[in-house]
Amino acid sequence: MKKALKFMIPVLGNAALVFADGNGDCCPKPVQKCETKCKEVCEPCPTKKVCKTTCCTVRPKPPCECVTRACDCGVDFFITADFIYWKAREDGLEFAMTNTAAPAAAPAQGRVNREHTKYKPGFKVGIGLDFCDWGWDTYLNYTWYRTNHNNNSTVTTVAAGTGLTLLDAYWFADTPDLNAAGTGATPAYTSATQSWNLRMNILDWEMGRKYWIGKHIMLRPHIGLKGAWNRQNQGVGFTGGDAAGGSVNSSNTEKFKGVGVRAGMDTAFHFSRGFSLLGKFALTGMYEKYRVSRSDSTIDAAGAATSAVSVTDSFWNVEPVFEWFLGLNWETWWSCDNMHLAIWVGWEEQFWADRARFIRMPGTAQHGAGDLALQGLTLGAMFEF
Repeated sequence: MKKALKFMIPVLGNAALVFADGNGDCCPKPVQKCETKCKEVCEPCPTKKVCKTTCCTVRPKPPCECVTRACDCGVDFFITADFIYWKAREDGLEFAMTNTAAPAAAPAQGRVNREHTKYKPGFKVGIGLDFCDWGWDTYLNYTWYRTNHNNNSTVTTVAAGTGLTLLDAYWFADTPDLNAAGTGATPAYTSATQSWNLRMNILDWEMGRKYWIGKHIMLRPHIGLKGAWNRQNQGVGFTGGDAAGGSVNSSNTEKFKGVGVRAGMDTAFHFSRGFSLLGKFALTGMYEKYRVSRSDSTIDAAGAATSAVSVTDSFWNVEPVFEWFLGLNWETWWSCDNMHLAIWVGWEEQFWADRARFIRMPGTAQHGAGDLALQGLTLGAMFEF
């Protein structure tokens, strides 16, 4: 009888404490014994009673790692903020070629002029919920990025049929010859300019779950949606041309909006409780709508303008978006692991297939849709409570 009482008293006492806290549903199975060095993480907090799901079967093995935090019964809320310093590059934005030989006498020789972009700042902000009872989390993140660039190329001496010329009539078709002689030969200009600006608004939603592989590696597969509403403008202009002094200009606008299924994997290799190496990858199939327009004009030496082209187009497509991130993470906990702060820094890359859908006129060189690439520094932080 005494042995039975010795056994029953601690069992009934622990059960009473669990149901008194209302946490009985959070740890349906007995809490596994923690390692000595992790006891401060897994044992109940004297100031705030919490359900240590890191020691419950809802969490995968190992049941109690020093690199994991305690989790309240119910839901934890967290917020994130990132500073991004990225460079954007897009294919198919070549705008001129400098010839060193007359095209009629010899093959074109010279240098192709294209856009030269610089790193520009942007930001990300996000909110999320950690469903500790289930081990799942959900996360919503918004990305804001803007970039604009102006490029030009000039020549000081223009001989007949040489100088800055159109790259295989890449932007213009049957443009009136601006040479003073009016011979119909390849136009020659003294200057060429290009402007390109890009505005990106991106919204990512994820549902993920963390899994521990051994004592140091964490995996978090996730699924969700990606939405975007972006816009880019491209302007090309050529001026001069022997004694004529005229110009031709093209203004192109592309509006894009789309949504698609997004899936990926986050990984972390923990060197210690505080430091880890992060790696992230995501892939999206974007179902998207484009609205593009083009307007061309010519201006003669007297300043008279003539509208040469006014075209619009609208269509749907499905294209992939790839995302990569590699960096270092530092994190800390306090208040018996009920507060969590993480700071990370790393290199991020994104690849948006077939973004440049500017209208090409009949008779121009038909280039494929240009891909958009983004890359640069990402510095972020997360606070969870």
